[in-house]
Order: sequence, then C-alpha cells, then structure tokens
Amino acid sequence: TAMNVFCVTALQEHLMYKETISSSQEEIDALKDNKKKQVENYLQSIDEDLSIMAASNEVKGALRDFTAGWQALGAEPTEQLQKLYITDNPNKTGEKLKLDFATDGSLYSMAHAKYHPWIRKFLQTRDYYDVFLFDMEGNLVYTVFKKLDYATNLNSGQWKDTGLGTVFRAARDNPSEEFSAFDDFKPYKPSFDVPASFIAKPIMDNGQIIGVIAFQ
Repeated sequence: TAMNVFCVTALQEHLMYKETISSSQEEIDALKDNKKKQVENYLQSIDEDLSIMAASNEVKGALRDFTAGWQALGAEPTEQLQKLYITDNPNKTGEKLKLDFATDGSLYSMAHAKYHPWIRKFLQTRDYYDVFLFDMEGNLVYTVFKKLDYATNLNSGQWKDTGLGTVFRAARDNPSEEFSAFDDFKPYKPSFDVPASFIAKPIMDNGQIIGVIAFQ
C-alpha cells in the first residue's frame, strides 16, 4: 500500500541519515586522533631538543661560566646586567638578542661573547621563542632575548609565580636526566602578555644537578 511504501522509504532515509552521521563522526574522531598525534610528536621533538642541550658539555660550560660571571659582578648583578644588555643595548626592543656582548670587560660579558652566538643560532634554527639558563638559586643568569625577566630571580622575584618560575622549581627539585617540567600556554607579562608555554630540565653533571635549562 501507499502507507507501506511511505514507511519503507522513511526507514531507508533514516538509515541513510544514521550512516551519514556515523561516517561524519568517524571522520571527526580520525581528525582529532591525528591532531592529538601531531601535538604529541611536536612536544616530543621539543623534549628531545631540551634533552640534547641539557646533556651537552657546551651548555654545562655555559652555565658554569655565566654563574661565575654573575657572582663576580658583586652585590647588584640584576641592575648591572639589565643596564648592559637591555637599557644600554643599542638594538631596539625585540632585537636585543643581536648584541653579542657588552664591552664592560667583565667575566660575564666574556662568557656572553663565547656562548651567546651559538645559543642564539640554535634558537633561530629550531624556532623557539627563548632559551633560559638558571643557577641553583633561581637566578636567570642567561636568556637569548633579554626581556624583563632577564637577570632576575625566578625563585623569589616578581616573576616567581609565572610558568617559567613553576618549571624552574619543578626541574630543580627533580634532579634526573629523564625529568622534564611543562607549563601550558598562558599570558606571560615579560613577553607583553603574549601566551607562552615553558618546558624545563635539570642540567646534570656527574650525577649532580648544577642548574636548569628552559625553553619558551
């Protein structure tokens, strides 16, 4: 009958609709899985870069030399270094990394002349926003970009509650070559409130932690 034909047609359309919805959902799930895998692979590549840098003798030497240079500056290293590498830096904001070294003749600037060009090259090649080196007290003894967090203390200073401070303390408190600390994207004031994420790793030497390296 006409009614039977109508019912069969309606059922067929309903089944086709369900099949279409099911197919669309499978495509959405596949896209989500693919995107998740891309993110996981990206984070893994960052962690691998960080592991290589943390284990390198060059980075260990840089940390030791920057720390020694910091200590040799005396009572006000933050003020001195921010003046040399930010205020008196002839390059404009956002381009402070172009300065290879200040001409004050300090041990710190000698270390900067030695290590900054190749760390800067690494950052530019791998397209990171910044690279940080911390001593064990939380002093940010080196950054590539020289923002307002440069030469401050991330354990007790004004930026201690940021993502960078969080990953520093996590890495410091977990002295293992296998450990990495990650903080997800949120506005970061030294970067003009641009959302930033951070990953950090302890720098180990002969089984002892000597500092922390972090990427933004």
